[in-house]
Amino acid sequence: MPTFFYGGEPYTRIGVGSNGTLVIGGGQAADATPFPQHFPNPAPPNNVVAPLWTDLNPGSAGAIRAATLSGGGFSWIVIDWDAVRNFSNPTTHSFEVWLQRPSAAAGTGPGSEAVTVDYGPNLTLPGDGPGLGNAGIGDPGTGVNWGAENRSGTSGQNISPAPVNGHEFDVQTSPPKAGGQATVTFDVGAKRPGTYRSIAAMTSNVTAGVTQVAQTLTATP
Repeated sequence: MPTFFYGGEPYTRIGVGSNGTLVIGGGQAADATPFPQHFPNPAPPNNVVAPLWTDLNPGSAGAIRAATLSGGGFSWIVIDWDAVRNFSNPTTHSFEVWLQRPSAAAGTGPGSEAVTVDYGPNLTLPGDGPGLGNAGIGDPGTGVNWGAENRSGTSGQNISPAPVNGHEFDVQTSPPKAGGQATVTFDVGAKRPGTYRSIAAMTSNVTAGVTQVAQTLTATP
C-alpha cells in the first residue's frame, strides 16, 4: 500500500481479513481467525482495526475490495466489504475502513493520520449503494466485536453498543511513548593497553530488534 500512518507510525502494508478485520502492517493467515477478541488483547493478532469481527464467508456471497481514492487534495486507502455473508446464516454486511494518506491537504508525517469506519448505507451519498451494515447481527457461531487496538495489544477500545446502519466512527490514536529505563552493569577487560570500542547488545521480549550501545574505552597498565 502507499504510505499511511496509524498510531503515529508509518506503514505500507495491511493484512485484510475475510472476517472483518485489518491488521495494520500486514499479518499471517492465522490472523484472520473468525473468533473475535475483546480489545485490548496482547494475543495475536495485534494492531487490529476491526469494523466487524465475526465469522464471515465472502466465498459464499459478497466481495472484499481495496482501492486508493483521491479528491479535493486528499487521498485515502479504502477497504470495502460489500454485502459479505455470515458463515452460518444469510445475513450480509456492508462496511468500509478509510485510511487517510499524506497529501497536500492532509499534510505529511503523523499529522496526516485519520482512520474512519463506515457502516452501510451511506446516508449522505445514497448513490454509493444500498448495502446494510447489520453490525449487530454477527455470526451466531462465533459472536462479534468492533473496535481497534495498538501494535502491542496493550491499549484498545471496543464500540458499544453495536454500530447502527449508516453511522461512522473515527479511530483516535496517539504515538508510542518511551518506556522505562534499566541499567545493566558488566565488566570489560583487555589483554594489552590501548583504546578499544566496546559494543553491548541486548534483546528483550517486549521490544523489537536488538538494542546496542557503543562505548570507547581506554585500557592502561
